Amino acid sequence: TYSNITAYSADFAWVENGTATSWVIEYGPVGFTQGTGAIISSVNTNPYTLTGLTPNTTYQFYVQSNCNGSFSAYSNAVTLTTGLIPINLPYNNDFENPLTYTDFGFLNGTQANKWTIGSATGVNNTVGGSNAMYISNDNGTTWAYTAGTAGNSKVYSYLDINVPSGVNEILLDFDWIAQGSLY
Repeated sequence: TYSNITAYSADFAWVENGTATSWVIEYGPVGFTQGTGAIISSVNTNPYTLTGLTPNTTYQFYVQSNCNGSFSAYSNAVTLTTGLIPINLPYNNDFENPLTYTDFGFLNGTQANKWTIGSATGVNNTVGGSNAMYISNDNGTTWAYTAGTAGNSKVYSYLDINVPSGVNEILLDFDWIAQGSLY
């Protein structure tokens, strides 16, 4: 299990079914091949705080017990996404700088329609720009939406924002296109 997820760390705990007091943790970006991930070979505490993670990144983790040099099979994978780094106000993003893409988190699930940031034809209205955040049903290749029952989607894009102490009003301004019309 995991808890206390931040942009740079997470706490892990597991149930030891034997007598091991030492474990190995292997982790990497979701979908990595075991044996190619980062390995922490001498974990002597359960729970364990893993630090040095990258913000807004989805990882897979495996745990293996070490009983005096005899290793168990790895556990099933645990997947988690690290937190966002809160942004400071004022904030502006025209999606032209790839370094700002990780400012946003996406909860896309397995829906046909998903949020993405990219350069599909017709998505940009920044003068001289080519990128935007948009819904796509083909992983960002086009700005397209699957309608009807098969396309029913609830997907979310979000930011973490530091609101300064004493601020009680914020002006939110954005350009968006819906059903082929600019609003």
